[in-house]
Amino acid sequence: MVKKTLEFNGKKFIVESDVEEEILNYIEQRLVKLNKKYDNLSSLDERFLAMLCDVIENEFKCLDEISKLSEKLKNMEEPNVENRSI
Repeated sequence: MVKKTLEFNGKKFIVESDVEEEILNYIEQRLVKLNKKYDNLSSLDERFLAMLCDVIENEFKCLDEISKLSEKLKNMEEPNVENRSI
């Protein structure tokens, strides 16, 4: 079990997880970046919502890219019937 203290908007949170420490380090880095990006928002709720939307937007873009790449891969694996000679 990995234990890490994360700081968000001046508050410290202790996170315990079964994931690798590398993942918690990445989460910490993203929290720092997002917190700086939205430091103009005064309330914790506003900042949290903005950060959540940012994460979900990135997730959507990644899933869309995975879908496109998967479709390309599928098309590469299918035999091209038009180029066959009889």
